[in-house]
Amino acid sequence: MERNDHNLQEGSYFIATAGTVKVNTEQFMAKLKAIAPGTRNHDFCRDIRARDGCCVISGDTPDDRDMARGYWGALDAAHIYPLRHEDHWTAGNFAQCISILPTSGQSINSVENGLLLRSDIHRHFDNHYVTINPDLCLALILLIPHPLPPPDNRPAIDLLRWHYRQSVLANVRGH
Repeated sequence: MERNDHNLQEGSYFIATAGTVKVNTEQFMAKLKAIAPGTRNHDFCRDIRARDGCCVISGDTPDDRDMARGYWGALDAAHIYPLRHEDHWTAGNFAQCISILPTSGQSINSVENGLLLRSDIHRHFDNHYVTINPDLCLALILLIPHPLPPPDNRPAIDLLRWHYRQSVLANVRGH
């Protein structure tokens, strides 16, 4: 099989090569133990809603009646780097990706570590079935271009790269 731009079909493969094969031993985050859940932050949710205004993947918005009541329905402020892994966030110095500190709480609650997602997409995002490749600006599951929001406080590119890599480790690499 020669290298090309076509997708590899799902299945089992026997690799015979005169070259070398590099095995990726990087650990997928879900296999790491979460020490303690982080603390949900009201300001994080408010800031993500104010910035995005709609699900950044589907474009869904709450209806006007719900918005008038401050009800966001099925839209969630989602952390890119999971709040439950705040200890790994600190140990891995991911705070260096953040330039806008939250008004309260730790750096993991920065608006740069968040996206507004429809609740079902949020679950898929947390399980690494949906991810965003920031270098190509597309949601992997949709396979259609979807530009990132233009404001200065958009999600941190390095954190989106981290999530994209975790999704690849979880779903694409060989076993």
